[in-house]
Amino acid sequence: MLSFRIFIYFLWIALAGCSLQPKLLLVDGERKFTLDSNGALKGAEGFTTSQIQTIKGLLGGARFPVPNYLKDILTDDYNAVDGEELIALEPVKVIVTTDSPIFRWKPVSGMNSYQVLIRDHRDIVVKRSGTIAETEWTPSKPLAQGEVFHWRVTAGKGKEEAVSHWTKFAVPGEAALTEIEATRKLGSHLLLAIAYARCGALGSADKELSELEQASVGSDLVKRWRGQLMPDSVK
Repeated sequence: MLSFRIFIYFLWIALAGCSLQPKLLLVDGERKFTLDSNGALKGAEGFTTSQIQTIKGLLGGARFPVPNYLKDILTDDYNAVDGEELIALEPVKVIVTTDSPIFRWKPVSGMNSYQVLIRDHRDIVVKRSGTIAETEWTPSKPLAQGEVFHWRVTAGKGKEEAVSHWTKFAVPGEAALTEIEATRKLGSHLLLAIAYARCGALGSADKELSELEQASVGSDLVKRWRGQLMPDSVK
């Protein structure tokens, strides 16, 4: 009888020890995020309390953070169509992560001069490229932060002119851009994806999540997060 009790005692210790073993959930570069049975997160050393709570929530099933206002940008009427003479390539229906984005477009056969025009949400022209020969251009001065813009490009002049459609993009506010730069220094793909997604830079967020998905551990979890990046209203 005594030996049976001893056996039960050691079995209980063994089971208790197993239940406290952390479960490997995600490999993030050199970090390995684990949760024990008490909900304690390991691998997030040096992160803020807010960052830790966000990661715990995602590992526990919370949706990836995507702002609701994205539908106002992503539901732009512009869609590039093959066969059009002048097609804007980027930025198109996105939130960029810089206030000095590069504007690119497809070249038009026989045209060797282009002009870019940018206007704000009040339809006020805020930037002009002047005449350029290249098929990309970066403004010499940064655009206003926290603003939605429209832009188009014109090729040639007069009767030989070709004009692209107006298309939208947005620049995040100062706080979002500061958070992104600070998060980048932490070396966490997950945290950087969260920072990108919060300001609506979904393409950049997806790129960071794809780095996570390449690891065998946690790939199903990351696939679900990537599927949640696009707002339901614009799927």
